[in-house]
Amino acid sequence: MRKPVILCVDDERAILTSLKAQLINNFGREYKIEIAENGEEALEIINEIKLNKISLPVVIADHIMPGMKGDELLAKIHQVFPKTNNIMLTGQADIEAVGRAVNNAHLYRYISKPWDSTDLNLTIAEAVKSYFHKKTIRKQNKELDKLVHKLKNYSIKLEEKVKKRTKEVSKQKDELKENLEIIKTAHQQLSVSEKKLKELDEFKSKFFANISHEFRTPLSLILASIDDLSISEIHSTNHAYAVDLIKKNSNRLYRLVNQLLELSKLDEGKMKILLQKGNIAKALRDILSNYDSLAKRKRIKFNINILENSIDAYWDQDKLEIIVHNLLSNAFKFTPEYGIISFKSNLNHSKGIPQINSANPYKGKYLSINISDSGSGIPSNKIDKIFERFEKVDVDQKLYSEGMGIGLALTKELVSFQNGFLFVDSPENKGATFNIYLPVEKSGFKNVEILDNKAEKQTNPFEVYEKSNSEKKVSSQQFIDKKEKRATNSLSILIVEDNDDMRNYLANNLNQNYNIELAIDGDEGIKKAIEIIPDLIVTDLMMPKRDGLSLCTFLKEDQRTSHIPIIILTAKASVENKIEGLQTGADDYLEKPFKIDELRVRIENLVKQRKKLREKYSKMIGYDINDIEISDLDGQFMKNALTLVKENMLNEDWTIADFSSSMNMSRSQLFRKIKALTEMSISEFIMSLRLEKAARLLESNTGTVSEIAFNVGFNNASYFAKSFQRKYKATPRSYALHFKNTGIKHGLV
Repeated sequence: MRKPVILCVDDERAILTSLKAQLINNFGREYKIEIAENGEEALEIINEIKLNKISLPVVIADHIMPGMKGDELLAKIHQVFPKTNNIMLTGQADIEAVGRAVNNAHLYRYISKPWDSTDLNLTIAEAVKSYFHKKTIRKQNKELDKLVHKLKNYSIKLEEKVKKRTKEVSKQKDELKENLEIIKTAHQQLSVSEKKLKELDEFKSKFFANISHEFRTPLSLILASIDDLSISEIHSTNHAYAVDLIKKNSNRLYRLVNQLLELSKLDEGKMKILLQKGNIAKALRDILSNYDSLAKRKRIKFNINILENSIDAYWDQDKLEIIVHNLLSNAFKFTPEYGIISFKSNLNHSKGIPQINSANPYKGKYLSINISDSGSGIPSNKIDKIFERFEKVDVDQKLYSEGMGIGLALTKELVSFQNGFLFVDSPENKGATFNIYLPVEKSGFKNVEILDNKAEKQTNPFEVYEKSNSEKKVSSQQFIDKKEKRATNSLSILIVEDNDDMRNYLANNLNQNYNIELAIDGDEGIKKAIEIIPDLIVTDLMMPKRDGLSLCTFLKEDQRTSHIPIIILTAKASVENKIEGLQTGADDYLEKPFKIDELRVRIENLVKQRKKLREKYSKMIGYDINDIEISDLDGQFMKNALTLVKENMLNEDWTIADFSSSMNMSRSQLFRKIKALTEMSISEFIMSLRLEKAARLLESNTGTVSEIAFNVGFNNASYFAKSFQRKYKATPRSYALHFKNTGIKHGLV
């Protein structure tokens, strides 16, 4: 599409050239700028524009021109392009000429010479805008006329359609009767399909039940075999921990299979309520006692308040254990260290429970259980989802449901099956509270069987699981004992992993060769890394609060920790995930599941690489600071450290505390950083720099040994000589003489 044209007409070439340049600069991107030196030439351009059907929004013409005057030209242009906005330039206020232009050419505006560039630009911009605005209105009016005409035609056609449709409706009424017969037939077929779907659902439930039973047999054999090994054959610390780990996870799988079986029973309608009568307060205490060791290990305050009037009641022991366990498991999972979990129970009459009094037909006594925690809570828009089968709600990067996402779904259905109620309250960031109400009178249940009271003490299906948690104390203690026996000069490794089993597994397999420190999430990992400056970090990728990538980025950008090699462990195995991990500065990326020997080899390789880097940074001591090329944070650290020591070499009041303060580090952080980069202590690092400078001075013969000793910060020449000989295997005088005779630097080293 061709650009619209702005035409400029003036007989003075200099003015015309200047005007064209100004217009091209301001309007040249959207408009073509044409020029003419007189009226005849301008009319030729006008005819060409008309012939090519190009828009002409603005014409700018000088008034005083030889031959055809400006007002005459604009009048003729107006006859060809009546919508064009005409602007006349005049060197004098010729009122008559302006009047003729207004009358004959519909003059848009006149501008006196010499004109102001800004004023001219604004005038042209307004004229262009006005032209296209009027053009748009004209176009809209034409379209509106077309639309009115179209609507009239549509109205005529619509009347014809209405008449036709009236006839069709009559015909469709007859067809509707026939369709009703078809619907009846379809309904019958739907009933058949519904029956088949029900049969398919029953088959699915039986399949779950059968496969769950098939799992239980080998699981039982595994658990029995592990128990035998635990008792009779395993004495080694490492083996004992491995067996304990297998045992715990086998029990977890066993528990999940049992819950699948419970769900299949509910689906098939085969579940029964097996009531026993007795002291329900004692039964609750027996269940809760399994969580004492877990609370101590996680440093959680576990408050229990069971009133003694909760004694004479009916309840289903298995279902009560499953309900309490599933809710407490989630509470412990989401409550941080030093948090609080509260368990309260009481007997209440339905009249005293507002939530259920209006909805429940049963009017009697209920066991009320209140479980609350100080964890992160559940978002209000996700509360309903936590009770859906196989639904795992993400809260603070943890899944608010164990395993396959059936625990809380089973809990909700077991409570409802017993004619009970479950309510959840979770204010934002204030933890979660679960309120359960279960009938405790025989008349409050349906489809019940009464068990002999001897059955009151039944096997707790989760007892083994909780005991295995308490046995972790043994493993942790064994880990501590090993740590105390190890040499103090071992390299230190920080393990950052939120899964207890994986964290302890890594610690127990690495602590024979390394000093191990542990952190349970990314935030604690960063805190410990800055505090202890470990030699290497092994971190999981997916963790609450701060993940492994964020931890890696933070530590690699902090000069205190930028030198620490980091290995990321992850189940995300795609190339994109590996690239993302390495881009954050991670030194290695290990995919789960992995062999512990592979991890050991990767750790050893990174340690060897760091040794080579130490050699590189140690050599910097002999360089001129201006010659050191900086490519990373560690190089910048070394340059800053070298600069500070050399600047304060003669300052007797300058201490290591001043050194660490200038580097924005604590004394211990500075020590570990320099040790990691150079294998020297801070004192050795400073001493090495002084002796290096002394060697340079001896080579250049800039003074006596005593003078050089003083110039590098030694007050005692004898101590300087001993220190120099210890480093260079020669006295200062011998070193200087050897250099003078051979011209070889550090020839005696």
